[in-house]
Amino acid sequence: MKKFLQNFSLVLLLFVLVKLSLPLLKPLFQTGDYHNRKANQSIALVLSTRPETRDINRAIKDGVTFYLKNRLSLGEGKRMPELLVFDDQGDLARAEEIAKSLAAREDVLAVIGHVDATLSLAVAPIYQSAGLPLLSVVASDDQLMSVDNGLFSIHSTDRRQGRFMAGYAVYALNKFKATVIRSDADNPGHRSWLQGFADVAEEEGLDWKELRLGDFGDPSTLESAYEHLLASHPDIVFLAVDAEQAEALVKLLRNKGFQQTVVLPSALATPAFAQRFSALSREKKLGYYTNGLLVPVPFVLDMANERAQQVNEKYHQVTGVDISWPFALAHDATQVLLEVYSRELNAIAATQPGEARLPGRQDIKAGLTAVNSLQRASEGVSGPVFFSDSATELKPLLMATFQNRTLISALTQLLPSEIPADIYDPFEHVGMISFSGSVFHLSHAVYTGVRVNRLSNINPDRRTFDADFEIWFRYYGQFNP
Repeated sequence: MKKFLQNFSLVLLLFVLVKLSLPLLKPLFQTGDYHNRKANQSIALVLSTRPETRDINRAIKDGVTFYLKNRLSLGEGKRMPELLVFDDQGDLARAEEIAKSLAAREDVLAVIGHVDATLSLAVAPIYQSAGLPLLSVVASDDQLMSVDNGLFSIHSTDRRQGRFMAGYAVYALNKFKATVIRSDADNPGHRSWLQGFADVAEEEGLDWKELRLGDFGDPSTLESAYEHLLASHPDIVFLAVDAEQAEALVKLLRNKGFQQTVVLPSALATPAFAQRFSALSREKKLGYYTNGLLVPVPFVLDMANERAQQVNEKYHQVTGVDISWPFALAHDATQVLLEVYSRELNAIAATQPGEARLPGRQDIKAGLTAVNSLQRASEGVSGPVFFSDSATELKPLLMATFQNRTLISALTQLLPSEIPADIYDPFEHVGMISFSGSVFHLSHAVYTGVRVNRLSNINPDRRTFDADFEIWFRYYGQFNP
């Protein structure tokens, strides 16, 4: 009996301690994890995780949750909908199941996703019929930018990327003979890219040929493709293929000693692509296979604005890695969506005082549609975000290059100018270039650094020393330091 009373007293003491501790622990649960919040409304993030896109999906999720948690840290949690995360795993049936489920939930205001463009196009009618806005982050099919139908895209469309790359080859790289290598699979994105590329190539005098690949399971396919490539004598090669095909082609070109410029599709603009070659013997020289490969991106950190640098500093402290372009676009998609939600919430409070109504899907769609110009843009880490036919024309598409398995900005950029194409005059606007209905200017990046040879005469008291060092510059074209 005595032992029972001792045990009972111990349990009672623990219960009291836990009860007293709850008020202290409660704020941690309220502000710590965004997913532990209870809200009457939700936004959904739908990923499309497959082995070859795992890093992109992870970056997108990090970009969304980073922005939301930052808003929470500022004490704005009560004015935010809950985040729901789904993964269609790149499967059409699963994507349709998720879309139907979200469309039927009245609490869901908008969807960020799907990551896979083909799946996004397949399920878009489900969202449209339910009046549920869809924000595409990395899916870049032209049909996913249709504001009137509730489809909003953060990324440049495939057709625009194709037009830009043809102009970049001619005006930034002085290349006039190109080969585009495509897979036999009928990819809508590759087809749209090629149409845009062909339009500008014809206008600007870029001679190009299309090389269609056969069955990759046949060992002779790559060798045959390489023989046809050499026969066309290109000075630049564009790969409009998926990750596995690009890996095989890059390996072949490097092993054969191919020296001409090679450009990858933007979907492969991640360090994960460079990691595909890490186990190869020649990769002991870091970046042997990928150094110098060019790739178009909507965001590159070393050219980003001050806000991006601040976000990157916080993110790097936690993860040890820098933010990428999928992170930046996902962050900005979430930002513009939450800004619209807040504005609609305030508008309802101002125009309908006393009415307990929250913004609905139509309010969010109307709010996103109103973000239709540079003046009304949301200033994100990737630059101004707005939705209109000209939005992706005014937002620069940047060029990056692989170096030691990481991405840095290419030394030559074509940046959009605010000069309207209809008043462009090559004699008046010196240094400007006009193609595809837009005006651009060439921008040359110069990297600089210091190589220290020797430090001498070090005086700790005076805090002085003599230094023998060399200053180096890395640049393309003419440069006078």
